[in-house]
Formats: sequence, C-alpha cells, structure tokens
Amino acid sequence: MTSFLGTYWPVGDAPALKFSKTFYPLLIQGKTIGDAVLAGRRAVNEGRSVDWADYVLFGSPDFVLKRSA
Repeated sequence: MTSFLGTYWPVGDAPALKFSKTFYPLLIQGKTIGDAVLAGRRAVNEGRSVDWADYVLFGSPDFVLKRSA
C-alpha cells in the first residue's frame, strides 16, 4: 500500500510546525493516517491559518504504521 501526504501549495513555517507536532505523534501512537491528517489540519485551522486546507493525502486513510518485532 502506497500513500502520499503533501501540500497543494507552500505552507508557512508556523502552520507546518503545528501540523507536524499534531500529525506525527498520533501516527506513531497507532492512529490511522487519515485521523492523524485530520487532527493536523484541525490544529492548523485553530490558529486561523488558511494553510489547513493545503494538506492532502493520496492513499488509504485507514493505513496504520506497524512496529517491527
């Protein structure tokens, strides 16, 4: 399964930091990539930045990272 997470347009540093600080911990905790992206977008939107809409996911929103044994 291949997924791509990116942005339509360049995003500002502060919104990108806000997104990543929300997205990556959730992904590492075992949340789906779709839930993590949604949470990241919501976190950016709380800061009243239009950059919340720039983040797009191509692939299954149900993808979950698996830990190695």
